[in-house]
Amino acid sequence: MEGNQELDSVGAGAAYHELSPPGGGSVPAHISPLQQHLDALVTRGFLWAIPRNVRPNHLTAVRLLLTPGVYLLFRSGAEGPAVALFVVAAVTDFLDGAMARTRDQITGLGTMIDPVADKLLVGAALLAVGLDYLVVRVILVFMVVEMLVVGVGTVFWVRTGRAVGANVFGKIKMALLSVGLTLFLVGRVAGWEGLTAVAVVILWLALAFAWLAGLRLALTWRIRRHTG
Repeated sequence: MEGNQELDSVGAGAAYHELSPPGGGSVPAHISPLQQHLDALVTRGFLWAIPRNVRPNHLTAVRLLLTPGVYLLFRSGAEGPAVALFVVAAVTDFLDGAMARTRDQITGLGTMIDPVADKLLVGAALLAVGLDYLVVRVILVFMVVEMLVVGVGTVFWVRTGRAVGANVFGKIKMALLSVGLTLFLVGRVAGWEGLTAVAVVILWLALAFAWLAGLRLALTWRIRRHTG
């Protein structure tokens, strides 16, 4: 995920980078040691193969373009290819964030469109196959709320010049959601009820972290309003 954050380059000291929204201004934020280690793993495992002229927002755009294909494949009954395409699209989420942070390519636009792309992808898959489960319906409702929050965050960014990036709870939530949803889709497609049951537990756990991420975000906005 791309965010407005204080960047620690892999193996290097701390550095600060700024976002410049239409109204001007910038805000650095801290990247946790855990995120740095995850970025290092992604860099060593994958980013070496991606040219530097490929930007994080390009991968986000790919995710947006793949989302209708995921939905249409599920609806047409091509469930195997649909799961495979979903996994490919989900992987771009982890790649674009690591690229943004380690290559100093964070942008305000990426901060806003990246979570939108995530939610559209997850929503498309859930709408296609999973409405029989309570956790799926709750996740869809929660994503609608998150989309409204993203809209408020965009207005906040334009007016104040301060973008609020994803926090560690949000990143854990997205990781759990991606793993849980992938297992859920595989379980549904293959008819493996045991795997589906495990996936549902992971999805509920992802929801718990989503609530924590929301509380952390609300606290961050409150602090910035009073210190701005």
